[in-house]
Amino acid sequence: MMLPGGVGTLFPPLPSQKQRPVTVEQQLQYLSINQHAQHPSLTGAQLQALLQQAQIQAAEASAGDVEGGEEKTEKEMQAAAGEELIRSVEKRIQEHEMMEQKRKRKASKIASFAKHNNLMSNSDKDFITRIQVSQLVTDDPYADDFYFHIMAAIRARNKPNLGMPGGPPGVPMQNQNVGPGGPQQPRRGNQKPSRRENAMNKMAQNVQRLVDSAKQRNKASQLSLDGALGKIALRTRSAPRQLLQVSNTTESNNHHALLAGLNTTGESAPSSAEDIDAQKPPLTHRAVLAIVEQVYDTVLDLEQMRRGQPALLAQLAAAKEQGPEGTSMGEQAEQDIANWDVKYAELARTLWKTLRVMEPLNSSVPHPFVSLLSVLKGKRILPRAMRHLSPEQTLTLVTLVIATFDTLDTVRDAFLLDDVSTLEGKQRRVAVETKTEVFLNAIISPFMAVIGTAPLRMVTGMLGLLLARNDIQKVVKAKPGIAFLTILLSRAESLKQGTPAPESQDLSQWQQVFTQFFQALSLDLPSLFPSTRAVSALPFGPGYYLSGQGGQSGSSINTLRPDIDLEDEPVWRFLAAVAVCADPQEQQVLVTSVRDKVLENVTSAKKGRLAPEIASLKIRNVDLLLHSLGLDSSQLTVE
Repeated sequence: MMLPGGVGTLFPPLPSQKQRPVTVEQQLQYLSINQHAQHPSLTGAQLQALLQQAQIQAAEASAGDVEGGEEKTEKEMQAAAGEELIRSVEKRIQEHEMMEQKRKRKASKIASFAKHNNLMSNSDKDFITRIQVSQLVTDDPYADDFYFHIMAAIRARNKPNLGMPGGPPGVPMQNQNVGPGGPQQPRRGNQKPSRRENAMNKMAQNVQRLVDSAKQRNKASQLSLDGALGKIALRTRSAPRQLLQVSNTTESNNHHALLAGLNTTGESAPSSAEDIDAQKPPLTHRAVLAIVEQVYDTVLDLEQMRRGQPALLAQLAAAKEQGPEGTSMGEQAEQDIANWDVKYAELARTLWKTLRVMEPLNSSVPHPFVSLLSVLKGKRILPRAMRHLSPEQTLTLVTLVIATFDTLDTVRDAFLLDDVSTLEGKQRRVAVETKTEVFLNAIISPFMAVIGTAPLRMVTGMLGLLLARNDIQKVVKAKPGIAFLTILLSRAESLKQGTPAPESQDLSQWQQVFTQFFQALSLDLPSLFPSTRAVSALPFGPGYYLSGQGGQSGSSINTLRPDIDLEDEPVWRFLAAVAVCADPQEQQVLVTSVRDKVLENVTSAKKGRLAPEIASLKIRNVDLLLHSLGLDSSQLTVE
């Protein structure tokens, strides 16, 4: 159906059909493609005209009587097509009206904002920009932009070509095209920069000019001008204007001492031996957080100094290569290295004092150093802090942790990992799991490095100290305790079988301490397994679930806690280490104690009641112990 002459004046001819009349369908498609090429009011008028023409076309298609069957069917199809065309045009009109309403709302919003235009002149904007950019000027950009440099170093690991030539890896090149949206693509040939690139380049030039001018100013704290009756104070980001003048009173001193963890009662330091041995209250959570922040600051300063050491050594090497001409430069480099050593040693002493490792062992419960490990930040910063300690200090720190092992929060709260019966118990379990994982990942590794270089006599002393100062049953039921004891036993066995062999006196002492440890351990070996403790903690007791009542099968504990066998695996490894260190009589006691647990795992795995991956995990756990005894799970028969 063609458009009539009156309606056709609203529509220009299509580009491909300049001399042909246009149908309603063609013009509707044309409007959909070029809806933004003309004014919205014209588009609305055209759509109304198309709707009118579609209605006329549908009325003509349905008018008249047709006797023939084929002609009647064709007439019905034309009528249906006309109705479909009307619906399409009406839908397009609704979409246009919604877009028009959205455009009007946007225009109204912009108009409401426009009344505030031009309130600030260009000089006002430049003044505000100068104030903001002047805060970026700093004498130590690496320390102030620490996180940016670390992020750049991490990104540069996979892209080493992004580093500055001749500079430290990870520091971006100064002429690199990096903007707020990321690195810019290089232009090809003589392609002109885009409007966005021009704006970014102009802003970068302005910022650089402002920074350069700020660096050239006088660094004095006050500036005198000719003809001025006073002095102008120069304030920067690192030296802001002081708004409050706080007097140095006794109360403020006591407050700062409280935050630093010192003199928590505000009294004078003890002078007699009785006062030293008296227990003090443990550090508060606020004091712990304040001390941890001090540790972080000191560690960051030490790490920054370590990064600057290669440059000093390179200067000294370059001066030596120049021969007699570089004598003065070499002397200056040696002086700089000596100053570096003094400052680094002073910071290391500050770090050691801040960690409070040398506080008396019975000064408080928990020990001040153990209190620092009660927060996640304290656990995470300890490996970085230990890198700056001497071997003697590191050994002292490890010895302190061993002596206070059962007061660690991950050991003290380990029993919460077995509580899954209530919603509150599950929430507390998640919190303890997080702390435990952080402790295992952050602290066990540096402790392993210390134990890995210890002789047998020192390993014996560590195990004896653990037995004398801690509740061994509480320690072995916690994941950190299992991991630490496994490392100790493995190190002792490797030393016993190594070359040269330890002295007979050291071997005798180790055997005595291990015998005491095994006697304390063998009191309740099945309770070491998290699966056994989890079944015992179920609401109706273990018999209700293991007997299959209440719709539960014998493997219901795997349904409630699918990862329970993964939690049992460290215990099986620990028992394997115990079996290797034990004599035949102790091995017999060990096998007798865990016999039921071994048969339970093998039976449930071989009867096909579990998923294949869980069954294989149970068999693998059992084999960890049996292989250390020269046996295998395939030798066991299941009835």
